[in-house]
Amino acid sequence: FRFICFESIQIIWGNQIIRIDSLQMTETMNQMISFMN
Repeated sequence: FRFICFESIQIIWGNQIIRIDSLQMTETMNQMISFMN
């Protein structure tokens, strides 16, 4: 079950709640892309 907001992404996985703001998400995406290349 995933609940996605525009300002932040809140992923609810069991009892754990992971919150990622937009800037951190973009940074993480850039890192993943650079790992793929």
